[in-house]
Amino acid sequence: MKTLHLAITAILIISMSSMLISNVEGHGVQSPPSTVISPLRMLEDGYSIKDVKCNLGLWLVTKTEDGSPACVRPDTAYILIHRGWAKEVSQTSLYTIPTISSTSCDVPYPKSNTGVAVLYMTPNSTGKICATYHNPDSPTPSSISVFVAKDMQQQAGEIITSTYPNVVPTGNSTIVYAIKTGSQAGLYGMSFFCESIPFAVGYDNQSRIILDDFPWLYKNDICLSQTNVFQITGLSGIHVKYVTQVHRG
Repeated sequence: MKTLHLAITAILIISMSSMLISNVEGHGVQSPPSTVISPLRMLEDGYSIKDVKCNLGLWLVTKTEDGSPACVRPDTAYILIHRGWAKEVSQTSLYTIPTISSTSCDVPYPKSNTGVAVLYMTPNSTGKICATYHNPDSPTPSSISVFVAKDMQQQAGEIITSTYPNVVPTGNSTIVYAIKTGSQAGLYGMSFFCESIPFAVGYDNQSRIILDDFPWLYKNDICLSQTNVFQITGLSGIHVKYVTQVHRG
């Protein structure tokens, strides 16, 4: 029991400590406004759990063990809830990102039987990914995360993401992901549940990209029990380059 308590606490601390609000205009990372109070502090001040609001992109959960609240990323919330360590309270956010909607993407997702797809965008731009899901289980968060290509544990701090809707319902559905890049070029990975896709900022179709730039590509075996069927169907403001070269020659 003590080990479980430490595991839950560690996940919540890591999640909460990394949650800085990103300016939707892409001018960097800001600290939360002074009017934002932590969930635990609000309860201590006499507020109801229903009055607690989380910052952009965070979900409010309560620990199953003692009912204490925390605002965490959707993917972290999914892990905590799925393992019975926390209960979902709400997906409400203090802020909203404009322009994301359920409208279809501009172009169909290009497919190829050769190479590995690498999505790429220009710096300081906004793009959209449309994806279909078949979810035979109960609704789950439609989370997306972007990590540094050489280190899956390091999140890409300059890249802002959001989803519409923020839950994958039971059955068939379409989820729209919005991605806003910062000024920094780099190689990343984009993770949807257990599906991870190479992602590049500041590169184009003429850039030399190799598969060794994404060392995690053939190690995607952490969620073998995932039952969602995921498929990208369209893009807006995002391009695709199919890469076949593995090593630099």
